[in-house]
Amino acid sequence: MFLFPDCRYEAYISTPLSSAICEHGSFVPYIFSDEELRQFLRQADSIPIENHSPYQHLFYPLLFRLLYGCGLRLNEALTLKIRNVDFENGILTILGTKFDKDRLVPMKESLTRRCQVFLDARHKCPEPSALFFPAPDGGVYAHVTIYAKFRKVLKNAGISHGGRGNGPRIHDFRHTFAVHCLRQWMRDGTNVENALKYLSVYMGHVNTVGTHTYLRLTAELFPDIITKVEAFAGNVVPKLEEGDYESY
Repeated sequence: MFLFPDCRYEAYISTPLSSAICEHGSFVPYIFSDEELRQFLRQADSIPIENHSPYQHLFYPLLFRLLYGCGLRLNEALTLKIRNVDFENGILTILGTKFDKDRLVPMKESLTRRCQVFLDARHKCPEPSALFFPAPDGGVYAHVTIYAKFRKVLKNAGISHGGRGNGPRIHDFRHTFAVHCLRQWMRDGTNVENALKYLSVYMGHVNTVGTHTYLRLTAELFPDIITKVEAFAGNVVPKLEEGDYESY
């Protein structure tokens, strides 16, 4: 039995932990620091109301928090339907995603409350089949629109961008979520080998291969805790020369 952080829902998994590691290239994700996240969200919260996008001051702060707080892929968030958001229990139902891995994603109570505030403001007469995050024209937001706002918020937060292909990218919120989860578990003395299985399911990975790469990255970014991890996890930290996180 495992209780996911900040979640009231128990999960059971019997699939053995895979030791395989995926190596496809030299891409390394950008992992936001705690301070960078605070600065970024502070700037996102200051996005003003605009005539052509009267709900953007609510939409963007919530979207970015969902991407980091739940480790969602961008398209998973943008295509959420109202019926996919369980406001009573604080659970997102993610359907028809990459690898066809449908899943339930519990949220922190603070995120659930923000979702309710957005629903009440954006959807006066909620239709369950409607998009939870409709663009001003009623359709799905274009990724280029989201990226343009993301880059602007980055700049206002004082976070440098390395140019196309160098990040930070929006998908790096997902990578940061995984690394920060593992960091916290390591600090808490959680059995990381067991926890990886649940993180894999939570993030919609097809197996634990992708999740293992995050363990190695966590160890590289936070060397102060690697000794503690190896003390109870043995060789669970994979040896990687190169890792492609792009598909995770």
